[in-house]
Amino acid sequence: MLVNMWLAENHFSSLIAGHLPWILAVLIVAIGLLASGTADFARLIQDRGYKRAWAISSVCFQESIRRRILWMIPLAIIGVIVAVQLINPLDELDAIRQTVKYALFTCGALVVMATIILACTNLPREIENRVIYTIVTKPTTRLEIVLGKIIGFARVSGTILLIMGVFTFVYAQLRSNRLLAKAEARLETLSSTDAARPALEHYAQRGLLECKTYVGPAAFNQYARMPKPGDSVRWFNGADQALVIPFDLPDELFREGDAPGDNGGLRIDGWIDYAIAGTAGETPDRPSVQRTPFVGEEPDPAQFGSFSLKPQPRPNVQIEVLGSDRFNLIAPTKLVDHGVVMLSRQHPPQLRTLSTIPASELTMFYQMPLENRRRIYLHITGGTGFEYGTGRGMIRLFSPRLNRFIDSPPADNKQPEWPEFHGREMLGAQQLACGMAGSDLPISIFHFRDAPKVKGSAYPLELRVGIEGGGSDIASGEVPTTAIIDATNVDTGRGTEPISFTIESYHTLYFSLPAELLGSNFDVHLRCVGPGHYLQFHNVGPSVTGLQLVSSAEPFVIDLAKSLLIIWMLSLLVVIIAIFCSTFVSWPIAVVLTSVFLIVHWGATELGDTSTPGLGAQMARDLRIQDAATSKVFGSAVEGLTSLLNGVAKITPDIEQFSAIDDIARNVSIQPVVLLESLDVLGAFGIALTMLAYIILDRKEVAP
Repeated sequence: MLVNMWLAENHFSSLIAGHLPWILAVLIVAIGLLASGTADFARLIQDRGYKRAWAISSVCFQESIRRRILWMIPLAIIGVIVAVQLINPLDELDAIRQTVKYALFTCGALVVMATIILACTNLPREIENRVIYTIVTKPTTRLEIVLGKIIGFARVSGTILLIMGVFTFVYAQLRSNRLLAKAEARLETLSSTDAARPALEHYAQRGLLECKTYVGPAAFNQYARMPKPGDSVRWFNGADQALVIPFDLPDELFREGDAPGDNGGLRIDGWIDYAIAGTAGETPDRPSVQRTPFVGEEPDPAQFGSFSLKPQPRPNVQIEVLGSDRFNLIAPTKLVDHGVVMLSRQHPPQLRTLSTIPASELTMFYQMPLENRRRIYLHITGGTGFEYGTGRGMIRLFSPRLNRFIDSPPADNKQPEWPEFHGREMLGAQQLACGMAGSDLPISIFHFRDAPKVKGSAYPLELRVGIEGGGSDIASGEVPTTAIIDATNVDTGRGTEPISFTIESYHTLYFSLPAELLGSNFDVHLRCVGPGHYLQFHNVGPSVTGLQLVSSAEPFVIDLAKSLLIIWMLSLLVVIIAIFCSTFVSWPIAVVLTSVFLIVHWGATELGDTSTPGLGAQMARDLRIQDAATSKVFGSAVEGLTSLLNGVAKITPDIEQFSAIDDIARNVSIQPVVLLESLDVLGAFGIALTMLAYIILDRKEVAP
């Protein structure tokens, strides 16, 4: 009963937190109706008040034009043209991307600055010059004044956007035609094996201004060797790869009222096989390893065989614990034996205790929100010279407190899912090691599931990776890097013949695979030839970019119109905030206040550590404050300030939702959800602040 009540309360709190701006908007509208009555709202509709509001907007628009605000547009255009001429693009497509990015960024910056200045100065200047006396003595309500000024400055921003949009389209089209002509001329001189030829042929065929919708792989794994159907063990290279296993910790492990040390810790049990690098899965007498259907009992040792290897240095693995954000949560040094496990082959092999998470290291979970402490990841790396293998569900957690095992989350077939096999991990990226031609190569597998239908008989795919390496021969570009690609239909087992391409760092490679052969569920396999080189795939959250399927494409002009619409919605929000601020402060303060109002949510997001519990105590320790009373006061002050910042951020608009440039600058189609997110922020804060501006102006003495 108590658990259900607790879950209901948390669900209700999450619901309120997720819709707080709209809840506040509804409350403010209700307060406005009660405080000012409904007469002004009735006149707006019944007495054709919208015509008077439009007339006021026309005055604002004409006054802005007379102030020569449009003279800023030629200066902005000249700035874009000069900046574009100074860029050093990777290729023709990158040149167009940079052109569109610079033009739209300048467009957005120009509109925002213009609307802030115009909207913040308009009302205070009219009050100071007594121009507003003429307006308020007419049969015009304060609501119509507020709405008229918002509409007027929205018209100004719309005019600027329209002119800048036409310039962006024309300039991008002219630049695209010029670049395509150069690309076609280059094609005539390039050899058939040149690395740049596939991209240039694609540009010549499809153009440079096409915006595409991409579908990424459902999962991404790297292995030391290609897994075979029916394999019960999959292998990773100790030098360049890693194993990542998710676990969902049960809520009952952290009961309310427990002392932090009462959780009993967690034991890490598992079975990890090993072999000399380059021989994984090739030992003739190696048995297949099957996982027993665990119900709490240990696996039957009888099903594991034994084999021998030549004497080698003892292999080892190191374990660390990652949090729900996949960043380090518990360092290896905090685990028993520093998380280092020396592997030895028992006869027969069986599950063994690899390491233990002490109870003291789980105390931090009591301070975390429930959704952040539920999932953890075990990150396992191996020593060099060996390859390491494990099976489905062969790494487990055991809770002495609950006296039961905790398995990784089940897959669709209700069996524990395979662990994630990662490549060498850098900052925000994974790397695939390249090797010598003719040797066994590590492999990356992109798992596509429920792939959408595409026009034509082939799946168009794009590969974009970085190339890292070392050595003078590599730095000088003497060693080419070759990608070997093939694919397999996971439902039928049929596959394509390998194809190879010479690739360049961060240059997109365009190719296609037969759609009828691969169906909707297929795996794309990627190997790399290039001694000493690494292909680098960048992470986006838990997913990995690098290889993407193009599901559809649309004209550039459509996405340009979407981008301009998003920028216009942002400018409308800026106008509303500026008019709201100008109703109760002078125009210089209104300009500053509007700017702060726009960036405070972004600032709180960038300072993500401020939401971490215990930040004040941590800072006191870092500053080495010895006095206990001073440390407590300092920690409380820091916690209070961070709580205030987070609280203010929740009731201020998130301008990052107005993402108008990133997608189109990458030739990615802007999805409807992006427009809806922008409209959601504009609607919630626009309604609330418009009502507040009306309430304040309605009670403000602006005329005798």
